[in-house]
Amino acid sequence: MQPLQTTRSAAIARLCKAIDRAFERGESVKLTTHEYAYRQKGEELESEHTVYEAMATGIYQKAPVTKGCSAKIVDHTFIYYGSRDEIAGIVERDCKDLTYQELEEISVGLSAGAVLRSLAPDRSHLKRDEQELGL
Repeated sequence: MQPLQTTRSAAIARLCKAIDRAFERGESVKLTTHEYAYRQKGEELESEHTVYEAMATGIYQKAPVTKGCSAKIVDHTFIYYGSRDEIAGIVERDCKDLTYQELEEISVGLSAGAVLRSLAPDRSHLKRDEQELGL
């Protein structure tokens, strides 16, 4: 068994790497933790499979469930979101007291605004046209 600090250090390193990868895809990143209730015909189950489910916001959330089953998020703890400047130091400041298990449960992804901006069509040409027409 590895020493706790080494394991915890590896979890922090993975978290920092995931944050860097997320910033490569968008300008705003969120850190969250989720607890899922697993359901299959009313029974609780565990699964290693992953499917995507649409949430009420229309943003897709990764949920670990078997195909054909549904998952419901029963607890969603918002940790932090922001730009690269805003999130600098967040791991050292707010995650320093977390256990290895808590660090492993942190999900890193793009914020909803960053996802929507990345999906939106480029409208810069419309703004140029309006300026040229004096609107």
